[in-house]
Amino acid sequence: MAVILPPVPSVIKYRFLNDVGASLNASWHLFMHTTAGPVVTADLTSLANNAAASWLANLAPRVPTTTVLREVVTEDLGHSSTIPGEWAGSHAGTYPTAGQSAEVATLVNFKIARRYRGGKPRVYLPQGVSAQMNNPVQWQSTYVSQVQGDWANFINAILSSSPPSATIDKQVSVSYFSGHSGVPPVPTPRPTPLVDDVIYATVNSIPASQRRRMGR
Repeated sequence: MAVILPPVPSVIKYRFLNDVGASLNASWHLFMHTTAGPVVTADLTSLANNAAASWLANLAPRVPTTTVLREVVTEDLGHSSTIPGEWAGSHAGTYPTAGQSAEVATLVNFKIARRYRGGKPRVYLPQGVSAQMNNPVQWQSTYVSQVQGDWANFINAILSSSPPSATIDKQVSVSYFSGHSGVPPVPTPRPTPLVDDVIYATVNSIPASQRRRMGR
């Protein structure tokens, strides 16, 4: 049975949907805090359009040409009655080569002030090719530094693109679940989700894997 997630006031969810070759499963998301709300659909659409443009300007240069951004969906998590915003199009990566298998990803870890055991906030970017690897288990340091700068520019562009009803002021992490209980252990839904400020982001030097992007 699907879990109905509680509202998260003052948070916008951005969902990015990429095609990686024949794989249509390379989606990832991030959360941004807004000082205004509810955010109307027209402004959510503006945020989606701006996020797609920011992806093309800042992340695409390190993304292989076989990876294409097809859709960005923005949702006001505090107001479920508001229709989400959407950008739909075709932004291909501009790194001049084909990518590796669809499961290969570049991992960006997010640092928050709260300490806890378990999974940490992160995103698995569908990018990275063999030419950007130092050896079979490590990205080149140059590539890591480039993506680090790309990500900072990407977030800054989103922060600078606030429409009238949505003043976006920072990136945040949202935790809907806590701990584990039962057999087998399952996360326990939080009555009120925790929202933490993202202090900084770090690009992991080790290639990551998302098997579901291979249709597994």
